[in-house]
Amino acid sequence: MDFLPALFGMAEYDPGDRDLLSLPIKFGGLALPKPTETADSHYTNSTTCSGYLAQCLRDQSQDFSLVRHETEASAARDHHRETNAKRHSLRFLEILHRIGVTDKVRAETIKRCVSSGSWIHVLPFDALGNQITRSEWSVGLALRYHLDIKDLPTLCHGCGCTNSRNHAFACHTGGLLSHAHDDIARELILILRRVAQKTHVRPEPVIHPSHMPTDPLYDPTKKPVVTPLAGLADGSDDDEDPENRKRGDIACKHLFDQGTTAILDVRCVHLNSKSNKLKDPEKVLKSHEMEKRRKYAAECWEERMHFAPFVVSRCGVFGKEATNILRLIAKTLEVKWDLPYSRTAFFVKSRMSIAILRSTTQILYGERKPMKVVHGQPAFFHDNSALLGYWSTSRWS
Repeated sequence: MDFLPALFGMAEYDPGDRDLLSLPIKFGGLALPKPTETADSHYTNSTTCSGYLAQCLRDQSQDFSLVRHETEASAARDHHRETNAKRHSLRFLEILHRIGVTDKVRAETIKRCVSSGSWIHVLPFDALGNQITRSEWSVGLALRYHLDIKDLPTLCHGCGCTNSRNHAFACHTGGLLSHAHDDIARELILILRRVAQKTHVRPEPVIHPSHMPTDPLYDPTKKPVVTPLAGLADGSDDDEDPENRKRGDIACKHLFDQGTTAILDVRCVHLNSKSNKLKDPEKVLKSHEMEKRRKYAAECWEERMHFAPFVVSRCGVFGKEATNILRLIAKTLEVKWDLPYSRTAFFVKSRMSIAILRSTTQILYGERKPMKVVHGQPAFFHDNSALLGYWSTSRWS
């Protein structure tokens, strides 16, 4: 009885959720089955798979055929898998209906979590960089099952308002939303650089590199100062630079077609906001993808470039076009690394899911207080003169 509260990082949990947690991850659970309920079906499947083998052992005069044994065992496993899938699907719908009677928002949240559990499957491995902390784990489960987030500050450190998950995902004070957006874009850049050459992938590409700004005060000799991947988390203001030119988040050559450049633009959406909590998540993500296309697609085509919006949610649900991009990357890695597609697809999607989870945790628990500038510092703190003076005297003293 102490395992599940420790798993969720809570003092106690609702015993009614035990049926939900017993389902597989792709059916909204955590793959923590009840042995008393699954023992009979597993025993029946085991006896069916080994039925021909047991028959040959009892009747020594019968010749044993390995091909027949493998065929019958494979057919029994497939039947068992299909039967369990139907049973889990019906049980998942029953649990959703039961939860929706008292809390419709929670039922909708759990319903969409069937496609956002890639980070749960992952085994921690340092070489792949897929470790998650205790706070990230508890935040992921809280978002997956619409539970209270543990140790969330009561007041926002940035603006002083009453804090909540909806406020944290909307408050721009402190720049945490921008940092979360940038972290997701950087993770996608790292994955794309495993597919293409490093020089073919670059951040913050200008969509119209040959167009001059319309500002009459523009000085072509002055180099603009552009901060890579700077922008708001919702992508609404992440396309402007000091020269007033539109920018994407990522440019990758030869991604869709040979000899062309693909412009990717990242947006992270909170599906449980006041305006989205009762809407179909697929329609919400689709509307954001269409908004991005209306803003960038025409100008990209003028420059013979492809444009694709990479829209994801805070709880790890990927938009249709983001899913297609990850599938294309996985297929390319399948050939490049000589691995099965299932493994490369799992690697790509799990890395992106963990990046989203880490950025979401940073938004909830990160520091939003602006740094205070201390005036009157000595001049040598602004350059390396102090170090040069130290090493030029201390060695010979």
